[in-house]
Order: sequence, then C-alpha cells, then structure tokens
Amino acid sequence: MEPILRQLLAEDRLEQVEVEEGVPKRELDVAFRHHNTAQLAAAVDPEGAFQLLYDSARKALQAVLFTKGLRVRRPPRGNNYTYVLVSRTNLVDQEVWRPLNWMRELRNETEYWEPNSIAAKYEDVIQALAFVSKMLDDATNRLEAHQANIDPRC
Repeated sequence: MEPILRQLLAEDRLEQVEVEEGVPKRELDVAFRHHNTAQLAAAVDPEGAFQLLYDSARKALQAVLFTKGLRVRRPPRGNNYTYVLVSRTNLVDQEVWRPLNWMRELRNETEYWEPNSIAAKYEDVIQALAFVSKMLDDATNRLEAHQANIDPRC
C-alpha cells in the first residue's frame, strides 16, 4: 500500500471495510447516472449540474477505493479533500484526476456562498463534463482490471 494511503488510514481519514461483490460497480453506476443527469441539466441549472459532476467524480473514485477494501470516512475525520489526496496516488491515473481539486474548490464556492464567491457557470460545467468523462473511463478500466484479477473460485 502506498505511503499516503497508509497515512490516511493512520489519520482515520480512510477506513478499511469489507466490500460485497458488486458494490464497486453499483457505486460507479451511480457516478455515471450523475454524469448523465448533469449533461441534461447543464444549460438550465449549471450550479446543480456542477454539483452532480463533482459527486460523479467522487463516487467513481470511491468505487476504485472499494476494490481495495477502503472507504473515505465521513466528516469530521474524512472529507472531500481526502478524495483529492487519494487522486494523487497510483490507484488512478493522476493526470486524469488532476482537475478534481479545481472541481472541489469551485463546488465549495458554489455551494457555500460568501461575498466574493464565484458560482459554477455553464462553461465550467462543459469543461467538467469532459474531465469527469475521463475520470469515469479511468475508474471503469480499474474496476475491470480488478474484476479480471478476482479468482471466481474464491
């Protein structure tokens, strides 16, 4: 296990869990539904669409974590930044997942208004749709690779 994952476990930001067969796929399916819904909502509700895209990326990453028997803990221990830290590991293609922190920051600006906040706009949604599509592809490839390595006799 990578040092950062061990550190996140030690800090209680990640936890080890027993994951039933099919759970990673179900989580990834939800991520795909969020992505599809965001596409439909982009023009009429860019803020909501962006939120769905961020959730889509987060759920896709959680699906990959499930294949390792890991889960991001709920706040206050784990938080959305924990996903960013996980995206910087070899569990995923780090280049594909690089935009996750931008998405987290813009999602927070959109969700938690302050006087100088800048909410997600349609252009941000279009950009995020492309980013998350690549993230979903990466997560799909990793789940398929994990499934191919499972011995069905176990």
